[in-house]
Amino acid sequence: MLSFATANNRAVITQNRRDFIRLHQQGQTHAEIVVCSKNLDWDAFAAAIYQGLAEREAVEGELIRITKTRQSHDKSQWDLGFRETLDQS
Repeated sequence: MLSFATANNRAVITQNRRDFIRLHQQGQTHAEIVVCSKNLDWDAFAAAIYQGLAEREAVEGELIRITKTRQSHDKSQWDLGFRETLDQS
């Protein structure tokens, strides 16, 4: 999947954080990886990804973590978190 996305200059959005963070840290070439916390509220999840990514330019080799935070009354909020760029020198 990562090879296909890279060949087509596409980002990979995944909830498989452990494996894709490891690939990024090992220097695997990629267009962009977005790792997210697991959640079954797909509408909020999709809106958070869109909001977090729509207002910025994509950076090749970037790893972005989108995490879920708890708010009062069991409402959730998603945060565009840590951004790490793969050193491609």
